[in-house]
Amino acid sequence: MKLPLLLAVFSAIMWCTPPAYAASDFSLAFDVTYNVNEDAEAFVIKHIYFTNLTTNAYPTAYYLDIPDDATDISAFDRTGKVPFDLLVQDGIRKVRLTLNNIPLGLNSETEITVTYRTKSITATSKSGRVITIPI
Repeated sequence: MKLPLLLAVFSAIMWCTPPAYAASDFSLAFDVTYNVNEDAEAFVIKHIYFTNLTTNAYPTAYYLDIPDDATDISAFDRTGKVPFDLLVQDGIRKVRLTLNNIPLGLNSETEITVTYRTKSITATSKSGRVITIPI
């Protein structure tokens, strides 16, 4: 009696667990705009473009590093708001984005836009303001 129950539980776990795919299954492109105001606060707009390079794989989530001081964080795509979670991994603050539009099929594309405010890219020196753009 226990063996069929164990097999049923194991089968359910395997069926419900999404497969993992390699980063090489997708291409990513970014377009980032930094608008810095007089108070040295930057409004960051990141457009993230996903292209599926396979016929049978698809991403369901994407992790993006953000500054520790990021505020007013939002994410959206062409259908509306994109759900996200804030977390810290290995001391780095991240946003976990859950994709609404999963790029199914070879060369299918989707875009997510993430916005936030930060002061971490600006500093004041004797000669003026220094802006450091992350790579």
